[in-house]
Amino acid sequence: MTTPVRPKAIVFDVNETLLDLSSLQRAFTQTFNEQFAFKFWFSTLLQYSLVDTLTTNYHDFGQIGKAALTMTSAYFDKPLSPDEQ
Repeated sequence: MTTPVRPKAIVFDVNETLLDLSSLQRAFTQTFNEQFAFKFWFSTLLQYSLVDTLTTNYHDFGQIGKAALTMTSAYFDKPLSPDEQ
């Protein structure tokens, strides 16, 4: 009888699987008046967090989220007030 192989790591997809982001998506749609705004922000957030991980740089989630929001604001040509941010 062979010994079962145990995995060395288990990976969970947390974003949009365990976390309900629908209220955040509604806020983006309302703020930018654009259905695609949330997807743009979220994909930018994931991209830059992955770049940080792969390059062993570190920025906390809030910093990356805010930078992605700034990029989203520029992309949709919609300046945001501090309250909107």
